[in-house]
Amino acid sequence: MADLTIKTNNVPRFVIDEYELTEKERAEFDYIDWKAIDEGNASAQFFRYKGQLYGIGEFMQCPNTAWFEGWNGYYSDSASSGVLLKWANKDFDSVIIGTYYS
Repeated sequence: MADLTIKTNNVPRFVIDEYELTEKERAEFDYIDWKAIDEGNASAQFFRYKGQLYGIGEFMQCPNTAWFEGWNGYYSDSASSGVLLKWANKDFDSVIIGTYYS
């Protein structure tokens, strides 16, 4: 990834808690233990970006490299592209999203 390009508009997006999802949206995340969440024994967080709902738990921690400096997590959608996430504030209630590609 020698020529990595990152694009973002630096607009914070609110984090969406699991209880805010519709049943249809919950169905998109069938790997989540919704019973445990409904019983108060687990939690999950999400955000919307370009019309798609992303689970924050799906993001991997960014490697300690200059490529992803300042970003907290990444989600690959191919070998050379994906979505980046960084927390917008210390309250962890919003994220800034970017895309990367090479």
